[in-house]
Amino acid sequence: MRVWGYSPSFTAQLRVRSTEPFLGGRRFWFTCPRCGRRCRVVYLPPASTRVGCRLCLSLRYQSQSRSSLAQYWRTITQLRRRLGMRDAYTPCHPFSSPFRPRGMHYRRYARLVHKLEVKESIYASLVQWQAYRRRPGRPAKRRTDAR
Repeated sequence: MRVWGYSPSFTAQLRVRSTEPFLGGRRFWFTCPRCGRRCRVVYLPPASTRVGCRLCLSLRYQSQSRSSLAQYWRTITQLRRRLGMRDAYTPCHPFSSPFRPRGMHYRRYARLVHKLEVKESIYASLVQWQAYRRRPGRPAKRRTDAR
């Protein structure tokens, strides 16, 4: 087993299972020593000597820990990249929509532009809402619990 970022003196014994896919061949899996599940990758948490799968170690993907604002921004930049736009800060309006990339069908282009406009409007409303929430002179929330 190869462990990245740790000294080569660490050793662990892992069980390996194999399955036979429908179209033939053989696929190998590690068996998680903590829960017994088969998994493609096992992880070693920092300051630990026991390996485990993502479920046992409660690990999350990066996209699962993003805020909704960051997720909308990532979607907007991906759509802009598909449409061939380089500037990520100018909003896409119906009168100034980007040029259709060469080879892209008209329906796909129209669908992507519409999707981009919707995501940008939602993003703009989220930014305004967060700016309102953080406003310094805003009155405090009233307590509604019964005492």
